[in-house]
Amino acid sequence: MRVKIRHAFSDYGISTATRKIPFSLKHYVEWQIGYDDPIKDKEKFELTTLKDEKYHFLGANNKVKTLYELSEIIYYAKQLNLISLENLENTLKYLEKQKQFLEDNFMITRERFRSHQFGGMDFCFSILELKTATPLLNRTAALKEHALLTIHKTNALMFLEMLKIFGLLSQAHHSDVLKILEKILQN
Repeated sequence: MRVKIRHAFSDYGISTATRKIPFSLKHYVEWQIGYDDPIKDKEKFELTTLKDEKYHFLGANNKVKTLYELSEIIYYAKQLNLISLENLENTLKYLEKQKQFLEDNFMITRERFRSHQFGGMDFCFSILELKTATPLLNRTAALKEHALLTIHKTNALMFLEMLKIFGLLSQAHHSDVLKILEKILQN
């Protein structure tokens, strides 16, 4: 996660020195998040809590994958009743109907070059979502300060919407997201 600053909502943000420049409403968090992990990527596989085979699926790239990061958050949000079964089923039904994807109609532009298409998606949210001992607004960050993003009933659907966006990007993402939603619904 990175903290960035932008002068208008439509602008790309630029990195900011959080220990020198006080946080303002122009600051936001940029989070590059994935939704799955090939089980052969041992380093990442160690980071997931969902290692059991019942969470594995064959990805669009023919690699066996497991739930990771975003899909793991959604799995636990379902377990904790932060996301309803109905919301998950509706998302699955919506995506099953999709036959056109963003890559079919738009040219994807990026702030910086990435060597592979849709390698990561940057999701943005307000610094006001972050919890710290002292609110961030109008102060600078302390050395090695950490903030907490709490997932709760009022923001959990944001994560499901993120997964839905992945499912609209391309046929490969669509296929993976459908399998992920099915795994979450099965378990």
